[in-house]
Amino acid sequence: MTIATLNRLATLNKLAVRQHQQGFTLLEVMVALAILAVVAISASQASRSYVQSVDNMKTRTFGYYVAQNILAELRVQKTWLTASDTRQIASQGRQWQVVISPQTTQTSQGFVQPIHIRVAPIVDGSAKKDVVDIDAVLVKDMGTTP
Repeated sequence: MTIATLNRLATLNKLAVRQHQQGFTLLEVMVALAILAVVAISASQASRSYVQSVDNMKTRTFGYYVAQNILAELRVQKTWLTASDTRQIASQGRQWQVVISPQTTQTSQGFVQPIHIRVAPIVDGSAKKDVVDIDAVLVKDMGTTP
């Protein structure tokens, strides 16, 4: 073999190596796609969890508003409860079940009535788990004394 032939073979070998090293192999592309798929699934799960958390917080906040509105209504109407009362109301763009229960205590002196208010959203016609559970006090109007 002559030197010219060896040089030509070396040049062809370099070209073959360069052509072989350009781009990615199918295996490298598949690994990259698998990594991207795992990242996309993780991001999707994180965003779904965030959306559920925000929805739960919104439901609890609206439920708290409903409970406070019921309490204000009882106080304005000067209602004195003798038994538990269950109501279904539409408020804050949703349906709610409100359970108002009078509480008996030893310290009650006839003009103070502790009450318990529970609020649950109604979904598909049935009440779900309570989202708000508060205790409050109603005061009986004793009138004015001269």
